[in-house]
Amino acid sequence: DVLLGAPFTKVLFEGFKNVENIYDFDRKLLKEPLKAFAYINKLRSKQYDVVFNVNGGSASDRLATLLAKSTYKVAFCDDYSYSPVNRCVKREDVHINHEALKPMELLKIFDLKPNYDLKLTLSLSEDELKVGKDELNLLLNYDKEKKYFGIFRNARYDKKLDDIFWKNLTDEIEKLDKNVVFVDILSPDIPKKLNEKMYEYSNKNLRALASFVANLDAFICADTGPMHLASA
Repeated sequence: DVLLGAPFTKVLFEGFKNVENIYDFDRKLLKEPLKAFAYINKLRSKQYDVVFNVNGGSASDRLATLLAKSTYKVAFCDDYSYSPVNRCVKREDVHINHEALKPMELLKIFDLKPNYDLKLTLSLSEDELKVGKDELNLLLNYDKEKKYFGIFRNARYDKKLDDIFWKNLTDEIEKLDKNVVFVDILSPDIPKKLNEKMYEYSNKNLRALASFVANLDAFICADTGPMHLASA
């Protein structure tokens, strides 16, 4: 079972056959005591063998770990804040390819050596990838001689780059290769494409968006959510 703090990410786990139940704890529940109480009862209805708190630094994660019924509760050792666990793993300075691999260290509680060379995957099915390809073909009238590059201009806080950067970047790439075609992946915060000659695409379903991006030749963005989707 998996507990999530952002309901819209629930769809990401649909490709994993070993995930049985997904609890999406919407923070809005904190303002609705009766719904929150029902949710807590649902969470406590199962007896687990092991609960992993993979985040550790989150107060809501620690609360969920406290409420869950489990023989063993495992997290990273933390001397600075209370953690309701009976087993902890000391963080080590290990080489990892992606931040998402850090929780692999928790496997040491079973005397297992983590495999930090794993690659991210969403386990996209052949059908999902075909839908992504069909959407690309429908949008662009696909030409195999062309190269299709996606860009995503949004990001949080100071990681967001201004449109002048994106214009200069895309102009320089087009000078290098006239066969490059750009698709601007839009978001609620950036609803308009960078310029008229670009194509545009948006999809609120993260698996569908990932399937579309998987069919592009390249994808360029700042350090943000769609970057992790593209990596996976």
